This record gives sequence, C-alpha cells and structure tokens, in this order.
Amino acid sequence: MDVDDKLIRWNMAEVAKLVELTHFTKVHNRMYKARKTVPGLIFVKDQGIYLISTKAYPKGKTPASENEVAYAKGFGPNADWDVVCDAAGGDDFSELIPLTDLDPIIKHLTEKQIDLNDARLIIKMAADHFEIKVGIKRG
Repeated sequence: MDVDDKLIRWNMAEVAKLVELTHFTKVHNRMYKARKTVPGLIFVKDQGIYLISTKAYPKGKTPASENEVAYAKGFGPNADWDVVCDAAGGDDFSELIPLTDLDPIIKHLTEKQIDLNDARLIIKMAADHFEIKVGIKRG
C-alpha cells in the first residue's frame, strides 16, 4: 500500500455532531475482534472515506439512512475509486477512534473559542498506521 503522508480531512463541526451523538447513545456496537465495547467513531474506507458512530442502530436503520455519516472532503460515496485507493490504500477497512481520543480535541477547540467549522480533523495515513491531527483555517 503506497499511502505514506496522505492527508484526509473532515469538517470538525460534522465530527463534533457525531461525537455528541455517540455520547448520547446508550447501546454501542463492538468492533470486530474487540474484547469490549468502546464508544467512539469508526474510520471507514470502502465506497468512500467516512466516519460513523459506534451507535447500535435498530433493524432496518443504518448511519446513512439516518444521515449520520461524515464523509471526508472529496471522498463521498461517489468519489472516484482510484482517488480513494490512492488516499487510503486498496483494501477496505474500519478502525475505531475512541471518544477518549476525540473529546480532548473538541474541548480544546471550544475552550479556545475556535469555530468548529473553521477546524479540520485530519488523518495522516501511513502504510501501517494513521495519525490524528487538527488543522485550523486562518483568515
């Protein structure tokens, strides 16, 4: 997988909505092969690149049907497959980002009175891991 130094961005206001939804959810899905259930967002690459909550949905409901998906900028459901693969590799995946990783970021931005629409959650992809960063629009 040749994805070193690829940056994938989300509007932080959209991410914060999913984080809030996740906090107010009583039942969460456990990630595949996980020993315990950990509330958070799931970073997914398949027919796009997006974040969804670990929220357990009732039968017949999905994050998409409930409009509870945050697509990365330029990587929505109709994104060019080659572009998606260039950014995140050819294999589909899902990785948990626990709320304990996201809450401090949102809290810090809020305390600094930064408009979440001016902030970006950035995931920096590498061949064997990813890093979470924050960007802020200036001006």
